[in-house]
Amino acid sequence: MNKNDLRFQKTEALIKSTYFSLKKRGSTVVKVKDLCDTAMINKTTFYAHYETIEHLHKAVCIDFVTKILTQTFSIEKIQNDIRTFVYSILNAFVEEMATVEKLYGDDMHTLINDIETLLMEDFRQHSVDEDYELSIRFCIGGAFRLLALEKNPTRIQK
Repeated sequence: MNKNDLRFQKTEALIKSTYFSLKKRGSTVVKVKDLCDTAMINKTTFYAHYETIEHLHKAVCIDFVTKILTQTFSIEKIQNDIRTFVYSILNAFVEEMATVEKLYGDDMHTLINDIETLLMEDFRQHSVDEDYELSIRFCIGGAFRLLALEKNPTRIQK
């Protein structure tokens, strides 16, 4: 398959959006058959794009986190005020908590790891020094772990 082919890209987007829609509707477990029926594709098409439903789930989660980070992230925000930056990311995820719970369930550690991984990839492109990177990881990890444990965004003060 040619991943640059427009048909491939459209099918990929259809598979992801269908999966996301099924998860948002409340499906705790999405089966390949259900996804294929809803998207009106066959299983062969699904498996041409993803090895397993778990691989699709991971891709959808990464897309979701990337979208939120893209809306809140800027290297300048971090360098000016790391606390405000972390608070803005946290608030963005709190606003999307219903979707977070549909995609991640009780697995907040995977969410935190996805956020940290995506942010660190971006930091490395901007040559952030290692000590600063560690402090950012600590702030993000701490804030989100507090949210995961307490389930109370008001405990994290600006």
